[in-house]
Amino acid sequence: MVRIFVLFLLLTQFALSGQDILDKVIATVGNEPVLMSDVEQQYAYLKESKKAVDPSAKCGILENMIVQNLLLNQAKLDSVQAKDEEIDAEVNTRVEEILRYMNNDEKQFQEYYGKTISEVKNTMRPNAKNRF
Repeated sequence: MVRIFVLFLLLTQFALSGQDILDKVIATVGNEPVLMSDVEQQYAYLKESKKAVDPSAKCGILENMIVQNLLLNQAKLDSVQAKDEEIDAEVNTRVEEILRYMNNDEKQFQEYYGKTISEVKNTMRPNAKNRF
């Protein structure tokens, strides 16, 4: 618990420092790292979906990622594994949500992500598997 508090303090320091950080491991749960770039990516998505987002939201994002990794680590210990169909359904649902947000414009989707829909799905698959 103390480690999580220290990590929140570090994240807050990074958010307020104004320094450019390329990437850094800011937490580790089991063997799973939480990268600063992952937190920043989630924060950017949150900013995009809402007009005003407080930079302190990064702490909540980090907390959610740590909890996800804790659950993942416990699932590994318990030998719980998701079926490929469940993972595919999760990825497909997420991509469909993004496409709906873009008025089902696949061209806009490809321009925004710089990848085809199947390439984005392949990129999302490991994260979806970890969430299960």
